[in-house]
Amino acid sequence: MFTENVCLRKKLEHYDRDKIVLARFQKKFTASSKSTNDLKCECEALQMCCEKLTEERDEIKNKFEEAVLELQQKTGIY
Repeated sequence: MFTENVCLRKKLEHYDRDKIVLARFQKKFTASSKSTNDLKCECEALQMCCEKLTEERDEIKNKFEEAVLELQQKTGIY
């Protein structure tokens, strides 16, 4: 009976310790999940910004090429 009592007390100690560790890991997991979601949102925003800048760059490049071609035609170089 005494050894069973000791064994049960040790199990209770381990249970309490495991419960504390689990709570700590759950807190870390929640923080990591929030951080991951924040980074995903930031990544999407940066991708949209990059796409917009790429479109603007292509538009400027096309306008420049048209202007060069028009200038060449006016001066008779082309």
